Amino acid sequence: MRNVLIFAMSLLFLVLSFFVMKNDEKQRIVPISSQINFGTYHEALPDSFSFSLAKKGKDGILFDYQLTTAKEEPFSGLFFYNGEDFPEDFFRFMGFDRLNLELTTKYAQRIPITFTLNYEGFTDSVPDLGNLPLNYLLEVEPGRNTYILDLTEFEIPSWWLRHHQLEKKDFPALDLNRVNYIVVGTCQLLGGGKADQIIVHELTVDHSNQFLMYLLGGMALVDLMIFGVLYLVRKRKKVVVPVYGTEVRASTDPASLIQEYLAKHYMDPDLTPELLQKELGISTRSIGEEIKRLSNTNFKGYLNALRMAEVRRLLLKTDLSVSEIAYQCGYSNISHFNRVFKQMNGKSPKQFREEGK
Repeated sequence: MRNVLIFAMSLLFLVLSFFVMKNDEKQRIVPISSQINFGTYHEALPDSFSFSLAKKGKDGILFDYQLTTAKEEPFSGLFFYNGEDFPEDFFRFMGFDRLNLELTTKYAQRIPITFTLNYEGFTDSVPDLGNLPLNYLLEVEPGRNTYILDLTEFEIPSWWLRHHQLEKKDFPALDLNRVNYIVVGTCQLLGGGKADQIIVHELTVDHSNQFLMYLLGGMALVDLMIFGVLYLVRKRKKVVVPVYGTEVRASTDPASLIQEYLAKHYMDPDLTPELLQKELGISTRSIGEEIKRLSNTNFKGYLNALRMAEVRRLLLKTDLSVSEIAYQCGYSNISHFNRVFKQMNGKSPKQFREEGK
């Protein structure tokens, strides 16, 4: 009966992982598809306005700009829109919860990322600035980096609300199926007169449930392995005497317990010495001493070494994106992941993958 239950659970996990995978869709804006268009905009000045130019390159959209010195708060932007006929011209993002953005920046440090919505009952009734903006101020680092943005953190900017003398509560239902523009803005910290370039390599929206897919698939695999072992044991007529009411460990040596736990849970982004103390009953001081004795490094260094070993394997053996691999191996911040990887490997994840293959 127990074998049948394990087998049934395996099938259930497989079905659930397949369902999650089928629903793990994404909408791609960059790389550009045939129906996506792009352009630039700048201040409404008769002359001396900010320079901006966007063109399609081999590896993304190149956005060159130079903010004017003729205006106190100059601005420009790169915008994307769907080229199909109304009403199919909206981007339909309802149900998605994150934006994936891969950029190469030269001097920019802080870039506004904006969705504009055609808010039904409002947009078409006002003479100017009728599209409702949702804004996220992205802190960027020089070079090529990947950023994962939570769509729930995009907010209506206060200047727009003041312009219309409204409040956030006046817009209770934001329909992400009516997104008409996606805008990558310019860095306002540069000021006027300095030329800069931003390259947009990837811009997509998707679900954050991919980890769940891998988890369910892994649980199904483990259950199937257990089922197979139990089947073989039963076939050979071995008698298994279960022990109830106690937890059996392969080892009681503190160093072994720490190694075993970290090897099984390194992908947890919230893993800390305090969590190990709670789970293993070993003080944080002893954990640090054991790790120092084993590897001549601290907890953070040992954990990064474990994670990086798996990161390197996945970069060379799979086609998963860099961000997917980072999240799968316990890094919740892509910028931090890129820094750690380069410090430990002397090159970026992309360079490592390209040279290794």
